[in-house]
Amino acid sequence: FCINRQGAVIEAIKVAEDGGAIIVRLYESEGSRGPLILTTTLPVRKACLADLLENDLQPLTLREGAVRLDLKPFEIVTVKFTI
Repeated sequence: FCINRQGAVIEAIKVAEDGGAIIVRLYESEGSRGPLILTTTLPVRKACLADLLENDLQPLTLREGAVRLDLKPFEIVTVKFTI
């Protein structure tokens, strides 16, 4: 997994509790806002925003292994990738 924005930090990458997905948790560390591209080389089928309990919240557009997010200052984001 890779991000294209300075000030954004990938905090965790793990298998989802239900075993059917990969969880990526990241946060904005500099107090700024703006877009971010999160990419993976894994063969993922879909992506969505999730809460801290890994429940789906909102589908994300997945293009060639990449999703676009808009981060707010110090925001924590959980992305769930289904393989």
